[in-house]
Amino acid sequence: MCTPHDQHSLVGSFEYWLLREAKTYILEVVAVTQHNFSAMATQTLMIHSGGVSKTAYTGWSWTVFFFGPLPALFRGDLKYFLILVIGHFVLAFTTFGIGNIVLSIAAAVKYNAWHRSSLIEKGYRSQEQILRDIDATRARNISTI
Repeated sequence: MCTPHDQHSLVGSFEYWLLREAKTYILEVVAVTQHNFSAMATQTLMIHSGGVSKTAYTGWSWTVFFFGPLPALFRGDLKYFLILVIGHFVLAFTTFGIGNIVLSIAAAVKYNAWHRSSLIEKGYRSQEQILRDIDATRARNISTI
C-alpha cells in the first residue's frame, strides 16, 4: 500500500510531467505560429515583357485582413476590389456582419494568390522564372556547340 509520502511524490511527479508536457506543447505552438506568420508575406518581382515590373506576394495578406478591399484598389486590381466590396456589402446585410469576418479571413488567405494569377494572366512572369528560362537557354546553346 502507498504511504501518504509516496502518494504526495506521485502527485508531484504527475504535476511535474503535466507542466513539462504543457510547456513543450505551448513552445511547439509558438514556434509553428512564428514560422507561419514570418513567412506569410513573401515578395516576388513580376516582370512584363514590356519592361514594367510589379511586386506580387505569396501567403497570408495582413493588409487585406485589416483593410479589406483597399489593397486591391491600390494595386490596380479592380476586379478583386469590386468582388471584395460587393462581398462585404452583401455579407454585412445578410449575416449582420458575421460573414464579414469569414470573408476577411478567406480573402487574407487567398488574395495574394489571386493577385499573382491575375498578373500572370496579363503576361507578367516572376523574376525567378525568367532567370530559369535564361539558364535553360544557355544550357541548350552550350550543349549544341
